[in-house]
Amino acid sequence: MKVLVLDIGSERVLAGAFESGKPLAFFDASIEGPGDDGLKAALSAVMDQAAMKRGRAFGRVLVSLPPGELIIRVVEMPFSERKKVLEALPFELAGLLHVEVDDVVMDAVPLGAGRFLAVAAERRLVRGHLEILNSMGIDPCWMGSGLFAADALISSPAEGARAVLVPGAFAVVDNGAPRLFKPVSGIESVHLAAEFLDAEGMAIDEVYSIGWDEGELAEIFHGARQTRLELPAGCPPGGALALALAVIEDSGRLAEMVNFRRGEFEYTREKAAKMRGLKTAAVLAFVLALLLAGDLYARYMGLSDELDSYNEALRSQYAELFPGERSAADPVYQLETRLGAMDKELAATGRGVSSLDALLGISEAVPDDAGIKFTEIVLGPEGRVVARGEAPTFEVAGRLKEALAGGPLKDVSLDETRARPGGGTSFSLNAYLR
Repeated sequence: MKVLVLDIGSERVLAGAFESGKPLAFFDASIEGPGDDGLKAALSAVMDQAAMKRGRAFGRVLVSLPPGELIIRVVEMPFSERKKVLEALPFELAGLLHVEVDDVVMDAVPLGAGRFLAVAAERRLVRGHLEILNSMGIDPCWMGSGLFAADALISSPAEGARAVLVPGAFAVVDNGAPRLFKPVSGIESVHLAAEFLDAEGMAIDEVYSIGWDEGELAEIFHGARQTRLELPAGCPPGGALALALAVIEDSGRLAEMVNFRRGEFEYTREKAAKMRGLKTAAVLAFVLALLLAGDLYARYMGLSDELDSYNEALRSQYAELFPGERSAADPVYQLETRLGAMDKELAATGRGVSSLDALLGISEAVPDDAGIKFTEIVLGPEGRVVARGEAPTFEVAGRLKEALAGGPLKDVSLDETRARPGGGTSFSLNAYLR
């Protein structure tokens, strides 16, 4: 499967075509003109180049946003589970951003010792880029920043603190664990990053770099070993972050990366295609099950000639349904195994949740005559429930939480209770179905 990585910078767009994590070609174009028009023209230019050289047969498209447009903060939390960290981020970032928390999409990078790098992008930025890409027929499966993939350019694990410096990005890993990610635009910003590390008491043992003066880096990092990054043939220094993303995607670790395609921006094409495939397979499996019933009947009645015919038809249908397998020696047993695997996949996609039953249970748990109005209820995977609404007072909202916790929901948390200008209060609930 060919992968296209679009690395969007403040002044240029670089596109890298990859296959199995190895570069095929790179294309770039300058962003000329203000606003979305300049970006769209640059994206069109690199896509045209890619089409002429490699065709449009890209199975996946990854988009890296400009690091300078991200909001990065260091926060501390008492837990490390990714799900809990993402749920707590809005509260940790409240008051630390130049915009409202509701106006950003956020993710986090663990730094160890209870510290996390909170990364946020304004919703208008993510929405604008997706609209431009969709207008060109591009639906990226991932949107984040190559900044947080820079350490993939060096082998790991290894002892000691190592820094990676490529055009536009600076990353530090300590004994294989990430410790710092910072966008850099010039040698002065590298100086500032080094001073921060000194203040933290972290000495760099080795610096891997490309596109920077090694003599200046040796002076900044107090004589740390200098190693030049060896990029594959044809990969320019400016394509280092695109290469790092392709390496991570090929290794199957893209889900661990900062990703802004979540919530309203979630990428659903592959999930929908998988669901369609499972439904088709289920229908074919039902037809095949009918043949199995006929096969059992023929065995019981002792009709040997018809039994041979049924067996042949069964093998033929099995081979058509699963063309990648060898001829079915025992199609009955193999089909049972297949059906069991499909049942597990269907359960993992959330097919077991009854939306109507969940909504009925929530409505019955609401206190009578409480004046509570739900404006939004979202049922997510693993039985997660997110609800927003209005209540006459904060106390009534608290009663609602207790009623739901004693009824159809568990792990109920009452978030974002705010007084409304016209009276009353708005609230947001997070919980899980029992």
